[in-house]
Amino acid sequence: MNQSAILLVSNMEHYNYNHNKLGVLDVSIRPNTKSIRAYVKVDGIHLHIPNKRFLKNGIEFIDSKEEQLLKMLERVKSRQKANITKEEEIELQSIAKEIFPKRVNELAMQYGFRYKDVSIRKMKSRWGSCSIKGNIHLSLYLAALPTICIDYVILHELCHTRHMNHGPLFWREVEMVCPDYKNIRKKMRQHKWNG
Repeated sequence: MNQSAILLVSNMEHYNYNHNKLGVLDVSIRPNTKSIRAYVKVDGIHLHIPNKRFLKNGIEFIDSKEEQLLKMLERVKSRQKANITKEEEIELQSIAKEIFPKRVNELAMQYGFRYKDVSIRKMKSRWGSCSIKGNIHLSLYLAALPTICIDYVILHELCHTRHMNHGPLFWREVEMVCPDYKNIRKKMRQHKWNG
């Protein structure tokens, strides 16, 4: 394990490690994930592991891919305000298909929401939507955002399964399941996609 990988913050699902070359790594515990997976996003490297026992192996995996990840990180950051390529859209679609349905199910079970289905769409004007029937639609571009932003959008749409508006009761529900939602929304305004 890299000696500079120091545990900064931890909670039930997320761990942050400070890597000497890659910066802060966002490590997520994903029980439905069968293997160690790394994703490069505009805010840094995201690592998904099945459980806490894989933390050491996860960091070692990152260390072994350090140069490759550095190049990918530089490329992603350089394209943050540029048009997204078809190849990048395909990659985001793949990540979204793997992560979003599982995460919606996990959060719905955690907070007692009921929904019908999850679909991934090429939406640039919004991050997500929820139909009256409880069908949740998520933008594939959401896959490029930090995990905390993905979770907020999913929780936002799950709250619409109970309140199909943006009234006081809706925002009260959002605050109950995501107390820091206002700061997350501010952070998300920094991310815009062109194309």
